[in-house]
Amino acid sequence: MSNLKQRHRKKLNKLLGSFSSEGFIQLLWSVKMLQSEKPGVGAKFLDPNTIPKGAENVGFNATHRIHPWELETLANQILTVPKTAQFKSRKNRKERSWRSFGNAISCVNTLRSLEDEESWFWKKDGGVLVEMARLASRQFAWQRGYANMAQFYRNVYIYGQGECAKYFKETNGLSINSFNRTGFVLHAAFTGRPILKLDEDWERLGVTQDDVNKTLALICQPFTKAEQKARLNLKVLQPTAYRASEFRKFPCIEFTDSARRIRCPIPELILERTTSGLFYDVADGGGAVRNDYARRFEAYCLEYLTLMLPGLIWCGETKYGTRKAKFDTPDIICKLDGQIKLALECKATRMSQAAMFGRKPTDERGFEDMAKAVFQLWRYFSHCRRGLTGHDLSPGALGVILTLDNWLAMSGPLRDHVLAEAGKMADAKDALIIDEDRRPVVFVAIDQLERTLATADEDAFLAAVAEGANECIGWMLDGVHKRLMGDDMPRGEKYPFAHRLGEVLPWWDDHHSRAE
Repeated sequence: MSNLKQRHRKKLNKLLGSFSSEGFIQLLWSVKMLQSEKPGVGAKFLDPNTIPKGAENVGFNATHRIHPWELETLANQILTVPKTAQFKSRKNRKERSWRSFGNAISCVNTLRSLEDEESWFWKKDGGVLVEMARLASRQFAWQRGYANMAQFYRNVYIYGQGECAKYFKETNGLSINSFNRTGFVLHAAFTGRPILKLDEDWERLGVTQDDVNKTLALICQPFTKAEQKARLNLKVLQPTAYRASEFRKFPCIEFTDSARRIRCPIPELILERTTSGLFYDVADGGGAVRNDYARRFEAYCLEYLTLMLPGLIWCGETKYGTRKAKFDTPDIICKLDGQIKLALECKATRMSQAAMFGRKPTDERGFEDMAKAVFQLWRYFSHCRRGLTGHDLSPGALGVILTLDNWLAMSGPLRDHVLAEAGKMADAKDALIIDEDRRPVVFVAIDQLERTLATADEDAFLAAVAEGANECIGWMLDGVHKRLMGDDMPRGEKYPFAHRLGEVLPWWDDHHSRAE
């Protein structure tokens, strides 16, 4: 490592070490709220003389913007930094102010200098394009936000029913409905104030003390324990920007001296934890649980496509072949005028930390799953050509892999690796799969699909997929759609499952009934 990077690291550690841990967590919360839809809430806890003009509620590219992914990195960094000798001493104790926006700017500018230097060093492992994929994994979800209807419905539909719901309740003594409701209440509370105490009047907020205790057991940990875990993470050689975040599984943190206090530096992470983060709670449930959420993801994708694009014929998985050799069709088939336009495989595999940010991401199991999905599509196209399926392919038929996470976003090298591995599988398992069968395959994350279909009709959708397979390889599908539509982008459609959220989360209907 260069001396410059060591200097930046030491400077950042010295800055963070001059704050009290709890004071710095509050500063992060204040900055997050200052640059949110409720800037006045954050401003109340900052010295107004330190807030420059235009720092409130700014866009992502504004001069004084501190991005939420930077706040998350700083929150994790404070867990690993020892306090300075001066601060430890009770004499001449000088603590850096947690009410100064300028102090936050100093910390984030030093962090950016450190990250820039580390990026230059680390990108040599996989090149610029692999680094772009890491940046996408870190930033894109924050740019889209976590507080939206699709985030709630989709994740609870997938993880909050059937075997998953049963396993969750048996393990935690709490229903997913209560867990999600309590998380929503905690998020709302933290958007108004930086601290909660355990003796709150929870009944007034619509939840019980027992629900709060059990929910906090899943999403909150003591600061001292978080410190221990974060310092263990330092043993994994990784850039500062891409280290595992303690605040993903435990967005809340507890401080204890004379009284117990709960803080949450970035309230949106509570919503992330109680929706998409349900995966953490069911991942160890065994094969039945994994199969359950995989099937529900397929069902969600099929119904969503059917409702949003009724002009196309959408069919779920069926079997074909002879008694001796049975095969499954892809998870979803799209037909137009009696011919197959698209064949889609759905993959609910989640991206691990190493898959998103590791030095050798393709060593992770998920990339093998993607390659297998490509092989299955090519085999199906080959069987269609050979007359084994009874289905006719359109001349331009393509493959699509729908994923729950943003696999292969903006990364040509990782995509090339997956296709090469799929080619090896095809060569080894079926010599009759020829080049004609190895049609282009487009990788689309489910949230990309949702954003695309909010404005795309049948023709625009098919055009975007075709463009993504040719001129815009590796682009996100909604980006391709915007490129094709330009200024003619239509107005967005309503999310088709908005009226059904109460079916998977009964508390949602109760909440709105009381509000009316």
